[in-house]
Amino acid sequence: MAEQQAEQSAWKPVASKDDSLAQGDFLPKLLVPMIPPDAWKLFMNEKPGNHQIPVIETAAAVLTQTCDLKNNKVARIVICRAFEITEFEKVNTEYKAKGRWDTVGKGRERALYLLPGLSEEHDTPIVVDFSDIHILDGDFVRGCVKEMDGRYHLTSPYRESLSQRFGTFFSQVALPAPV
Repeated sequence: MAEQQAEQSAWKPVASKDDSLAQGDFLPKLLVPMIPPDAWKLFMNEKPGNHQIPVIETAAAVLTQTCDLKNNKVARIVICRAFEITEFEKVNTEYKAKGRWDTVGKGRERALYLLPGLSEEHDTPIVVDFSDIHILDGDFVRGCVKEMDGRYHLTSPYRESLSQRFGTFFSQVALPAPV
């Protein structure tokens, strides 16, 4: 029975010191530069290279296609921040309402994607926030993940579903007025 559950798991642990990346990878502690909204004022008055950018440590999901990552076709990697739903609810209290996660799970909230917990020990579902997107240097991300423990590869068909939902979110067309 445990063997059957392992085969059906959405996640597969990644060995330590493995710097391979795939679409859907969960990165538990990625360093992400966060440029403040008013930073342009500072940048306009300084010479290039003299800027200090704040960095946060956050969980993230890789959204760049696996084939592009494996064949080194991209210099930058697309990631979106990811949260355990309990952490997400601390900042977004409206998601504590009964039934709210059901609407996310059914795909009715385009910017959010719900995934199962990482393991039996960490069974809290993960929410990927497509609206919190970052594009980072590939060598930077690979350097971070090489030293990172607790990484997971997202398995099929979850990986394909995540990719499809991200594509739908990213390619949506905004109309000037409701239809």
